[in-house]
Amino acid sequence: FRPKDPSPLSERLKELGGCELERLTACSVVIGFFSPAPRPPLRLLLTTTCCGRGFSGSSIAVGSGEGEELDPDGGVDVRRKRDGGALRVHVNNVPDFLLGPSGSDRAICHGPFEPKQERLEVFVPFCIYWVPPGGPENEEDPTYVEEGETEGTV
Repeated sequence: FRPKDPSPLSERLKELGGCELERLTACSVVIGFFSPAPRPPLRLLLTTTCCGRGFSGSSIAVGSGEGEELDPDGGVDVRRKRDGGALRVHVNNVPDFLLGPSGSDRAICHGPFEPKQERLEVFVPFCIYWVPPGGPENEEDPTYVEEGETEGTV
């Protein structure tokens, strides 16, 4: 709400005096304006299922628009529809088999204010881990690694 400045009620009271209630019953007066509340953006996140990090090199296109680059967290802010609804999004530069059954084209349902974010997951069908060199000094241990043999194991 934005009030009218100066107030029309005080102006009429100064000009005409008397009872403002009688004048208000005879004719209406505008005392301010309503403005629509700004809608918060909808944050779309494209992250991996293994560690939750963004999928580098990918982008998300909303509707028929250009793909927007993702920030380092794997997210992009998009405009909501005023009364909510469904946004058509397309995920670029990610193989379809890593995005699950819905593939790279999706419909994201949202309201005017909720949800704050929507997470799209990139399925990781394997995990890679690293075993540092060194290990135990016992040669009978199957995980024992000779010095100089490797710098680490992937």
